Amino acid sequence: MSWITVGALALKAGTSIYSASQNKQSGSPAVQYTPVDLQQTQQQAIGGNQATAPQLDQLLSQSNQFQQQQATSLMNQALPGYSGFASNLTNTASNLAADPYAVPQSVVSQLSQYAAENNISEGTGAASGFSSSNLLRSLGVNALQYGQANMASATNALSVLSNTAPKISPMSPASFMVTPAQQAQNQLYTNTQGQAINQGAANSATAAGNANTATLWDSISSGTGSMSGPLLQAIFGGGVTGGQTSYASYLANNPTSMAAVGQGSATPAQ
Repeated sequence: MSWITVGALALKAGTSIYSASQNKQSGSPAVQYTPVDLQQTQQQAIGGNQATAPQLDQLLSQSNQFQQQQATSLMNQALPGYSGFASNLTNTASNLAADPYAVPQSVVSQLSQYAAENNISEGTGAASGFSSSNLLRSLGVNALQYGQANMASATNALSVLSNTAPKISPMSPASFMVTPAQQAQNQLYTNTQGQAINQGAANSATAAGNANTATLWDSISSGTGSMSGPLLQAIFGGGVTGGQTSYASYLANNPTSMAAVGQGSATPAQ
């Protein structure tokens, strides 16, 4: 082995060892957590609710109407004719409330017929017409009391309808809306999961880099170890490790290697 070969081996070993020393294992970089902006999540919740409000109103309207129809249908099954009774009572109460001092047309027609049959021509006669005052006076009823009685009847009818009408519980839009607290909680979960995923990716990348560095170092170590014996013995010629007790024994086992450095020869042994 020539001195040129020895120098090349030394340079290669030194370069490999230096390169490996620069690739030490390192820890994963910390992935920063993104804080939750409460003002932003509040605006997101409000904006989202406003955007879905038209569709939500339509959905709730259809649902509530369907429930009311079902309730009324069940009421008619339990009390046949209920819807007709409720409609007539509603019309009667509405007429009474609209003009409580008006005499019903059925009463006017009956009194007109009675007057004509009895040939009454003055005051309440058919020829002179019937005013509300004349009719009430003919009936012996005070106009104010008559109006108050009609209002009371209309109120009672309303009370009866309210108590007997089938009722449902309308669906509230609040149950479909996202609150700012829910939006913030969801954003917190998203940010936390995102940080965990990114940190896992960084850890995996670091582990892979460290594994590659360890493999490179093992390769370099095994390479330099295999050449360290010949290299050091060629340079120093003394006792070495790795099974070679002396330079002479090394030469005995490697007859084609370079001559002993102590003998001053730089040519390979013949």
